[in-house]
Amino acid sequence: SVPRVKSWLLLISWIRVADSLHLPLIRPSPGRPENPRNKQPSLPSQAQARRNVGNLGSLPRQPSLPSQAQLRRNVGLEAVPVSADSLLQSAGGLRQAALFIGISVLGGVSGTPVVIRNVGTWYESIRKPTWTPPSRIFAPVWTTLYAMLGMSMAIVANRGWTRLTSLALAHYFVNLAWAPVFFGMHKMAAGFLLQLGLLISLVPILAGFSDISTAAGLLLVPYTAWLLFASLLNYRIWALNYRADAGKLNQI
Repeated sequence: SVPRVKSWLLLISWIRVADSLHLPLIRPSPGRPENPRNKQPSLPSQAQARRNVGNLGSLPRQPSLPSQAQLRRNVGLEAVPVSADSLLQSAGGLRQAALFIGISVLGGVSGTPVVIRNVGTWYESIRKPTWTPPSRIFAPVWTTLYAMLGMSMAIVANRGWTRLTSLALAHYFVNLAWAPVFFGMHKMAAGFLLQLGLLISLVPILAGFSDISTAAGLLLVPYTAWLLFASLLNYRIWALNYRADAGKLNQI
């Protein structure tokens, strides 16, 4: 029919005009804009994945958290190990060790006159157990032990002065007080109480010194053994002479 022919001619004319003007023949249908959130992320290619893995090595590393032991050392709850060799390898360390040993021995022999005056008189007259060692070994034994105490203290003090070193110093002065109390004042019960105090205070000292330095702890082992023996001897002497010492109990 004529209308159809006219329509086809009009369409052909429109196609020629659109082709000459480079216009799109079909318009996109209107619709809702695509939400960018709904877009699925495209997977990286194999080459891109390799590059990403290689870049991980160049990233700055996060600082590692300190361990529990390191935190305890930082706040002073745990002792930092110290080697005895580090103290003896320097001239200052040798002088410090010699100073501590000399002071410890001199302090120990300060009570020798009191002991000498009473060993041949009062000490020989009191009752003693059969396993009591001869009096002549007291001086060399205690001199050796005081030298070892001084060396152990020097190793620990090389780390710095702490509450542990203050406790060890107080323990040392109590030890020096035993000879005047036992031999000078003839107070067996008071001497035994001092020995008990020395044993109790020696527990944290020995543990603390061992944590700081194995050598410092080992140097205290002979002293610990002798102190146990001396405490038992002091108790037995007091028990054997209880009646003679009973009148002095109220003076402790």
